[in-house]
Amino acid sequence: MTSTVPSEVFGQVVKTVAERLHPLGFSRRGTTLRIMGPLSCGLIEFQRSTKSSQEKLLFTMNLGIVCGDLLELGPAALPKAKVTDAH
Repeated sequence: MTSTVPSEVFGQVVKTVAERLHPLGFSRRGTTLRIMGPLSCGLIEFQRSTKSSQEKLLFTMNLGIVCGDLLELGPAALPKAKVTDAH
């Protein structure tokens, strides 16, 4: 019986969630999903745990909303904003 490596499962989880959220306006870049508004954006970031093993996959979903007016570079920086920029 073939076992699935946790990194493959993690990639599939991110891909599946991205496909489900795409019709709602989310786009994917790596492990980050983003929905853009005129002056803000919503983010979902998947973060794989270093405690994952061959037997189990652990990960965190970080959620954030970034207000472009509060960013140092303004709304123009929204397409590259990360959850660490969230307000």
